[in-house]
Amino acid sequence: MVVNTRSRSSRNRQIEAAASAAAEDSRDRRRVRIQTPSFRDASIRTYKIYTGGISRRRDEAEAAEALIEMSEPDYDDVIESDAATATAAVARINHMCINPMRPITQYMYQIVVYNYDRTLHHKSAFILYNKATRMYYIYSIISNGHAYYHGGSCEFDASATATTTTVDPVNTIQTKFTSYTTEPITKYVMTLLVPSFGHNYYIQDQIIGVLSTVYDDDATYYDLDQLLYEKSSSETTNGLNAFPLIPYREYWADSVYQYTEDTVYSALQILGQSV
Repeated sequence: MVVNTRSRSSRNRQIEAAASAAAEDSRDRRRVRIQTPSFRDASIRTYKIYTGGISRRRDEAEAAEALIEMSEPDYDDVIESDAATATAAVARINHMCINPMRPITQYMYQIVVYNYDRTLHHKSAFILYNKATRMYYIYSIISNGHAYYHGGSCEFDASATATTTTVDPVNTIQTKFTSYTTEPITKYVMTLLVPSFGHNYYIQDQIIGVLSTVYDDDATYYDLDQLLYEKSSSETTNGLNAFPLIPYREYWADSVYQYTEDTVYSALQILGQSV
């Protein structure tokens, strides 16, 4: 039997410690030691660590203020550089739409024909498109009075144009014409509405937006004309049902601004898109 003395135990511990140190040294020699410039820079650099709290709220407030300053214009510069623009911007704020319930989607074309001096009325007409029937309608009135006959006589009086001063329709007759296509409508306008007796006419036309249109078979020119004056609409702030969308355009027979088939065709293309 082997007896472990104190000196023997101490010797064993020394041997174990030496073996452990040798093993650790061997592991260190096997490790790959690489030091790059970025690794060394990151190792010795000092960093500011964010701890939250009041400073974060302060940073967020400063950032918000900076965004507001970037998005808001300098009104002093606006006024100095363009006073008219600033005034227009204020006016838009106070704008109120006349037809707030729904936009105008129905259009009507009006043409009025006078003599050259605008002292005699010849023709007036409304043209519109009915999407339900896919038809174009022309409602017109033709003065059959002093411009053609005098005092109800069947004989033409050439002096009538020189003595008549009114521009109101006289002894009118009504006409109505319908078509599924634009070509007959154009021919009707150029044949029956635009005068063919030389350089002696003046024409006004305009496009009108309407909120309600008469489509029944018993409708007349006067029903459409009434739309321009009645104030019974519940969808507008002033009660009106119809509104001119462009100022009156003017045409003379002997000027460069003559009334042509292209004029009619352009209007019919707009009417055909009514919904």
